Amino acid sequence: MTKKILSAMLAMALLLSLAAPLALGEETELKHYGDVRLTMLFVWNGGKIAPDDTYNNDVAKAIREKIGVTVEIEGIMMSETEKLNLIFASGDMPDILEFPFWGGSGGETGVIKKAANEGMLLPLDDVIDGYPNLRDAWDVGVVSQKFLEADLNDPLFGGKKYVIPNETPGSIEDITHWAYGVFIRGDIAEALGTDLSAVKTPDDMYNLLTAVKEGGFKDLNGNDVIPSSSFHNGWGVDQMYIGFEEHPYFSDFRLDEEGNVKYRFHEQPYLDQVLFVRKLVAEGLLDKECFTTTDTLAEQKTANGTVAVQTAQYSASLNAMKKLGTWQTNPEIKFIPVGPLAYGDGTTKIQAELNGRNGTHGIAFPVTNKNLEASLAWFDFINSKEGVILTEYGFEGDTFNFNEAGQPRWTDELIAGKAAGDEAQTVSLRNRGIRYYNIPLISSERYKWFGETEPGNADAEEPLIAEYKKISPIKLYDGYPVSALISSFDRQDEFNALTAGERERVARESAYFAETDEEAIAIIEDYRTYLMTGENGVLPALLQHVQDNLPSRDDWLF
Repeated sequence: MTKKILSAMLAMALLLSLAAPLALGEETELKHYGDVRLTMLFVWNGGKIAPDDTYNNDVAKAIREKIGVTVEIEGIMMSETEKLNLIFASGDMPDILEFPFWGGSGGETGVIKKAANEGMLLPLDDVIDGYPNLRDAWDVGVVSQKFLEADLNDPLFGGKKYVIPNETPGSIEDITHWAYGVFIRGDIAEALGTDLSAVKTPDDMYNLLTAVKEGGFKDLNGNDVIPSSSFHNGWGVDQMYIGFEEHPYFSDFRLDEEGNVKYRFHEQPYLDQVLFVRKLVAEGLLDKECFTTTDTLAEQKTANGTVAVQTAQYSASLNAMKKLGTWQTNPEIKFIPVGPLAYGDGTTKIQAELNGRNGTHGIAFPVTNKNLEASLAWFDFINSKEGVILTEYGFEGDTFNFNEAGQPRWTDELIAGKAAGDEAQTVSLRNRGIRYYNIPLISSERYKWFGETEPGNADAEEPLIAEYKKISPIKLYDGYPVSALISSFDRQDEFNALTAGERERVARESAYFAETDEEAIAIIEDYRTYLMTGENGVLPALLQHVQDNLPSRDDWLF
């Protein structure tokens, strides 16, 4: 078959898929596979805690009764990129992988693409049509055109599909709002008397943290507060310095005033961010432990009021208080929003999204997979209505009942426990397998079926978070991220090798703890030199490739 004919066939297939309605949730005749036992690695740092019994919990047994397939899932507690590299280098691969697949120059994306190109992943093209709850995951509108062309259907794949995108919205209106930002203890904000809505710039943030430090505030145990911190491994610190970037960005490329393409790590805003955080660390305004902390420790510091200003998603701070009981006992310390902060152009921080998902969780199947058909059947079942009810809601008459509209609803006891942050309840449900197998493909379809995004959430969004979303909303952008040009670069593998691993993070965090600005700048300059010279000078060649191809369209997003 010629390349021309193959291209025409692929184009026709895409047009047909765009014309077809979403089939997610389709109920089909179930095939029983006997007793197929599969392993799955959930490659998200701290992202999956297993039930006590991964084989004989209630949900696993119910799925096995339906289709004869059991998937035992393990999580990880390390860098996702490093873990993926170890898996493929060792050849010790599970049957199924679930991982970050953000596209473009993302480190995990590069590792997965390399594995696919080296024949370490199974192609899905010839089998996926047999699974109606999976086959629409690649539709434009569910994912963006750019993400489809440049990443999911990377030209290096030769027309084959290796990665199933998951946790994607089924429509623009159903995009998850993550409610990222900066949040302060309510009682401290009241004592300071600061107009939090006027905190917009990094300088404003610095002045607020200085006031906190000088205020002599204590936590619930009588200890001095830490002015600011984050959740796991520095998650959220970046929310304090968005003002160094002029506006939201969709790639690591930038255009200077003369129209020259640059790499963001070489630009002044990146260095300004590093020096800002170094200043916070040096002056005791930011928790020195936050870059190596766990979420468990961060939750304790947050719930006890030890951290005055917290970052990341609003729910992280509020849920910590609910989980550890201080939501009820000390409501005065409930965290409230700072700002929202603004970009360098003065516009308020928003959640920037493309029309269609531009990066997702991904699912792939290593060549060591024992039974691809059974693996796909398992995913197909848990994304059917019957499968979602089982894996998310549990068992009728026990953990849920149907309402008058025929929608499942957790029992009042479970809903109350969730609202109160009852950790014992969470553990008990997980040990039964309930909410452990929630690996949705087009996740918002569940809302259309059941009237809630997850069990216990119908008309029950935390009011504080709902109000915050109004002042820091989602904004949709049309256009095509310029990072798509990486996929047409003939040295893509070398560029992926250049950016893989933890080199940037190590350099940046080393600079945070430098004794002086000069020492910090020297550390960053060393990293910049590496970027320009490493892998036989691949980055300058990529920048030229991007520059040369800018005239090919007029809707690039940087």
